[in-house]
Amino acid sequence: MKTLIGICLIATMSWTSVQAQEKFEREYRIEDTAVPPAARTLLTNWDLPVKSLKKLKWFAEESQDGKTFEAKFKFRGQRHSVEFSELGELQDVEVHYRWKKLPKSLKSLLKKRLQQTFRSFKVKKVQFQYTGSVEAIKKAVFTGDLAEPLVLKYELVLTAEKDGDTAKYEVLLRRDGSLEKELKFAPVNSDNLEY
Repeated sequence: MKTLIGICLIATMSWTSVQAQEKFEREYRIEDTAVPPAARTLLTNWDLPVKSLKKLKWFAEESQDGKTFEAKFKFRGQRHSVEFSELGELQDVEVHYRWKKLPKSLKSLLKKRLQQTFRSFKVKKVQFQYTGSVEAIKKAVFTGDLAEPLVLKYELVLTAEKDGDTAKYEVLLRRDGSLEKELKFAPVNSDNLEY
């Protein structure tokens, strides 16, 4: 009996570690009344331009990391996503950048790191991720100041080949280019007929 319990425990732990390496996410639009008040208050206190606030949309997101809330808007020509916990605490801000428009030195750093992991890759999406104190994040958003104590990371979505398999990945790299997280997108489970 102990052997059977041990085998079941090992199988469960193996399944959990495989699951932790896959990215899945479900995002859906919500009304601002469904958002934690602390999240709405923070954005109100940031004094974003009326133009950005008019187009601000709220989303709930369920992923391998749990449930969060996101405010999405354009500010100074760039798409921003401000992510909050279920309690309304600021988690991070992601700012969308075009791969082609990144500085050559940064592209070189990121390419070098990706080539260590993937045989080939094509970058589909790049976001700068800001974490740290609310003040440091706000300063980065409004002034572009990315100096420490702001924690800057690069989130990339790629189609890449690894171990003979081509798949979609999300990769999170630290400021120095070192790998923090690599997630392979989970296959989409669809019960709908596709034409």
